[in-house]
Amino acid sequence: MKLRALLVLPLLLLGACQTTQVSRLHVDEVLRDDLFPDASSIPIESVEDIFALNPAIIEKLKPIIAKTPNLAVRRDALIDELFDQSVLNLRYENSANTTASETSEQKQANCLSMSILAYSMAQYIGLEPVFQEVHIPEAWVRRDGYSMLNGHVNLKLKMQAEKKNVDLMIVNGKEIVIDFDPEISRYHFPTNKIDKSRIVAMFYNNKGADALVQNNILAAYAYFRAAIRADSSFVPTYGNIGIAYRMSGHYDAARDSYEAGLVYAPNHTNLLENLAVYYSHIGQPQKAEALYEKVVLRRINNPYYHFILGEEAMSKGRYDEALDFYRRANSLNNKNHAFHFGLAKAWAMLGDYDRSERELLRARRYADNVEDEQKYTSKLQLFAGIR
Repeated sequence: MKLRALLVLPLLLLGACQTTQVSRLHVDEVLRDDLFPDASSIPIESVEDIFALNPAIIEKLKPIIAKTPNLAVRRDALIDELFDQSVLNLRYENSANTTASETSEQKQANCLSMSILAYSMAQYIGLEPVFQEVHIPEAWVRRDGYSMLNGHVNLKLKMQAEKKNVDLMIVNGKEIVIDFDPEISRYHFPTNKIDKSRIVAMFYNNKGADALVQNNILAAYAYFRAAIRADSSFVPTYGNIGIAYRMSGHYDAARDSYEAGLVYAPNHTNLLENLAVYYSHIGQPQKAEALYEKVVLRRINNPYYHFILGEEAMSKGRYDEALDFYRRANSLNNKNHAFHFGLAKAWAMLGDYDRSERELLRARRYADNVEDEQKYTSKLQLFAGIR
């Protein structure tokens, strides 16, 4: 995507996590239509609207179907359609939250909207696409005075074998994943399958975040309400609807929303941080401080958090700082190949090639796919060539 969560200061959440179901009564208690009686007047895209393909895209897909019944060939043709700039010519835009039809017409979208378009196209030609949430570390961006927490989704392609009730992952036994952010995909972050209702909730959540940034609180509430109704277990929306309550002066309703989200995810850092903001506002600094400390502890115990900070430091040429972050990541998880590769890069930039080579050997040992193993082998061969 990106999926959004706001931290306002505001804190907005775009990511998703839990799958626990909450009772209908609990959800209805969180939704406060009495505070926004005109919310039903806000037009909300239907599920059909979100996934519908426009006629132009359908015309592009018909020849693929007519050409062959072979699903592997169709899959390859679809990938060509999606990534050939002379065909769809899609441009990545983090703030573009669009339906499948809008994405193909406007030629820009974030990873969620691009994945929605790819899903609908794949279904149309007979493939079995599966949405995946990618568990990336916290990644904040600033937009119009808001701090927004990005999340990420991609699409895995599955197809039916000729024999009924047998699913095959392709090609050659490998899974085919369509990811519109190669920077994220190369880190091999953990993923989990998510269903269509979760994607719908993410879409509404993002639209609500957009409305909140534009100070359209009524529309934001309407979209967040739609997100919760689509998937009541999508935790970030509880934080975001709480922001809408807080911005409109309904602080107790905001607190109730944060606490409802924490029922699903007791350690959700964004919800904890927003709840801390609430306690600060009502003059209970001790409760706020306890929550802030819990947030900090969660972050410093997340190896990916330190790893991403290391990547950022490397990109800015701060190699000593990067080395420190990579070391912290490795101290928390010393069997992740990307963490060792980070150390190898930092040591190399600092001129210690012996340590860099040792870390490359460790990275290759822990590589979880052939491509990365080959990448590390080629870099080790470079070391051999200069000795």
